[in-house]
Formats: sequence, structure tokens, C-alpha cells
Amino acid sequence: MTEAREEGRAEARKQKEELAQTASSLSQRVAELEGQLDRAHRDRSSLTNQLEDTLSKLTYQEQDNAKVCMDLRYQLSNGNLKKEEAERELRELKAKTSREKEKASQEVESLSSELVCCRQHLEVAQRVGSQWQTKALSLEEQLANAQHQLHLTRCRHARGGGGPMAAGALRYAPGLDHQPAVSWTAQDLS
Repeated sequence: MTEAREEGRAEARKQKEELAQTASSLSQRVAELEGQLDRAHRDRSSLTNQLEDTLSKLTYQEQDNAKVCMDLRYQLSNGNLKKEEAERELRELKAKTSREKEKASQEVESLSSELVCCRQHLEVAQRVGSQWQTKALSLEEQLANAQHQLHLTRCRHARGGGGPMAAGALRYAPGLDHQPAVSWTAQDLS
């Protein structure tokens, strides 16, 4: 009976020691888990802060991107307006240049026609002038011959004593000895 008690006590001590070891092991494990949980909380807090910082940066970046997009849209719209205005001015300039070119072409054509007419008139005037020059030379030659014949006739009349002139003689007015306004009744004086 005593042996049974001793064995029971020994068994109880053994179980007690095993339970103490198990409790100690569990306590150590709980401590480790609590440490891991604390680290997890710290990591979670750090990640939360990083996430909030990242979200803040993304929000700022989105706002900045939206502002840039608005600026780009404004510049694009303004550029399109300037392009349309430049194209309109270019069309107007082309139309104006075309009109001026056509007008200049018409003026050149008109001036060319006038130049041809002027050349024709000049040629006619030159021919008429040449004819008048020839006629003037002929008249000067006839006048010189008439004056010479007049002089010869006067000389003959002076030597003949002032008798009447034969038919066909020169008639002239006194005092107009050297005037070109003479009248001939003879067909030819030689």
C-alpha cells in the first residue's frame, strides 16, 4: 500500500513537472507571439503611415496632372484657334495675291497693247515726219531756185532798160525782193 502511494506520488510529481515544463514552454511561446504581435502592430503602423504618405503624394500628383492637363487643353485650344486664324489669313493673302496678280496681268496686257499702239503711232509719225522733212527740203530747194531765178530776172531787167517783161515773166511786188511770198506765172524759169 505504501509502495502504491509512493508510485502515485512519483507519478503525480512527474506529471506536475511535465505540466510545469509545458506551462513554461507555453508562457515562452506566448511571450514570443506577443513580441511578434507587437512587431506586427509596429509594422502595420509604419505601413499605414507609408500608405497615407503615398496616397497624399498620389493625390497631389493627380491634382498636378489635372492642372497640367488643363493647361495643355488650353494651349491646344489656343493653338487650334491660332492655326485657324493663320490658315484664314493665308487664304485671304492667297486670294488677294491672286487678285493682284490677275490685275497686274491685265495691266501688263493693257500696257502692252498701248505700247504697240504707241509704236505704231511713232512709226506713222516718223514716216510723216520724214515725208515732211523731205517736202521741206524740196520746198527749201525750190525757194532757193526761185530766189536765184528772181535775182537773174532782175539783173536782166536792169540791163534791158526796164522794158516790159515777156509773157511768162515773174510778177512780184515792190519792196518784197527777198520775201518767199512770190507768184509765178511762167511754167518754168531756166
